[in-house]
Amino acid sequence: MTEIPRQTQSISWTAPADVMKAAAGLDMSGYLQAVVHGELPNSPAIELMGIRLERFENGSAEVSFRPCDYHVNFVGAVHGGVISAVLDSCIGYAVNTTLKPNEAFVTTQLGIQYVRGIRPGPATFTAKARLRHRGSRVVFADAVLTDDRDVVHALATATCSITERAVG
Repeated sequence: MTEIPRQTQSISWTAPADVMKAAAGLDMSGYLQAVVHGELPNSPAIELMGIRLERFENGSAEVSFRPCDYHVNFVGAVHGGVISAVLDSCIGYAVNTTLKPNEAFVTTQLGIQYVRGIRPGPATFTAKARLRHRGSRVVFADAVLTDDRDVVHALATATCSITERAVG
């Protein structure tokens, strides 16, 4: 069999425990603001995907994403799981804007509708999420992923459960 050339991608990240130490004393808004301004790194998974928090306010968030060659599936389109991760992460930021200091959350349901395929290239995509309902134990949210011409490529709905933040 012919040897197939391989590409390489170098990544670096910061351990979440180290970020938590660096963010000690910040409330969630302060932490998110530090992430937006590049003063604190994001979680390793979000860094790996190339997702960038651009802005947020109570109950909403916006992220950017530029698809790269390593995000594609066998046919050269951006893998649906990558698109799902972008939308889920954006929803997560929106949920985080509403959390009390003793709260955390988990996504318990995520539905994705793929409208158009995405190819890697210079275009930057934007995901915008907003909460539809924020109760004491459950959150309903949605998000939309658009290209730089505001054309919709994917939609998401999510249910998240509010939990107690683990100590330590």
